[in-house]
Amino acid sequence: MIEMLKVLAKPMRIRTPSGPIFARFAMVPKNDGEPWWVVYRDDAGRWFTAMLDRAPRLA
Repeated sequence: MIEMLKVLAKPMRIRTPSGPIFARFAMVPKNDGEPWWVVYRDDAGRWFTAMLDRAPRLA
């Protein structure tokens, strides 16, 4: 379950099927151990989500 949508102060670089891209938003899970999801736009302006394999370190 998602607790909140967070705007990342520093864009997070992620790997996607079409190459690396920077995500600006993250969906934060309510419970520890659940996956984080990031939201990003591709070069054509389409929105996508990607699941992270571990929680990011946020400054």
